[in-house]
Amino acid sequence: MFRGGKEIGTACVASEDAIITMHWMVQCVPKWKKSLAYKCPNHLPLKCDPWRVQDPCDTSMLGKCDKETCTGGRMSKKKSELPRFCHLSPCTEPECCDMCPPAKQDGDACVGEDGANLPQTCCEVHEDLDEFDGASMDCNQGLASLATPTTMRLGMYQNACGFNNGDVDTGASSFSLTKNGVVKMCDPKCVAVKDQLGKIPLNVLSDARELAAQCPDNLALQSQISPVGVFTAASVLDSTLEACAAGDIDIDSIRENRGSLGKLVE
Repeated sequence: MFRGGKEIGTACVASEDAIITMHWMVQCVPKWKKSLAYKCPNHLPLKCDPWRVQDPCDTSMLGKCDKETCTGGRMSKKKSELPRFCHLSPCTEPECCDMCPPAKQDGDACVGEDGANLPQTCCEVHEDLDEFDGASMDCNQGLASLATPTTMRLGMYQNACGFNNGDVDTGASSFSLTKNGVVKMCDPKCVAVKDQLGKIPLNVLSDARELAAQCPDNLALQSQISPVGVFTAASVLDSTLEACAAGDIDIDSIRENRGSLGKLVE
């Protein structure tokens, strides 16, 4: 990695063509830690060669929020709350949009209860995306039907459950949780989120892999089905929340054992 043309360290990633969109997908190693001799963790085994890393980084495959992203009943988030980049292109509704306040049509304008003007989308009916059906969907339809609920759940796990980078087990070869991460997912406040999520599609990773096979040119999608991709992470978090809600996890009996907790089971 470079800053101002000067080498400042290196980074560990999952693969040579990894697309980094979440904090657990990269480990930055500063030069003072002898970065070139540093041994990368199992889940991020590839060390970037600082002399080959693009400066600035290539962000062409990372999505951005467009005006068309927010549809019926949704409005664009405040500028300060919009993501700097998205996991896939195009960005999904949960990444870019907030729910509208109560609104009504007043002539040509859409207004809130206080009479303030709102985007026209706030006066339109929201239409949910169809569930994923790989046999009948093209790449764009399939990606939207998988990425939208996945990014919504990841956002709720972070906001409602407090899930963060420190809860990812760096001793594992694929995305898995530390003991503290499992404890967070089993907290009653987090389990209560399940009611807001509705039916969790536990096959989201296999569906994403099926779609990736149909869309080999979508490099961002290929990256997100990696061992640390968002679809893998969602599968682990979803299954852990389900197990917590069903009472299948005994927190008191869990001992910290790097690389074994919350691991994806094929």
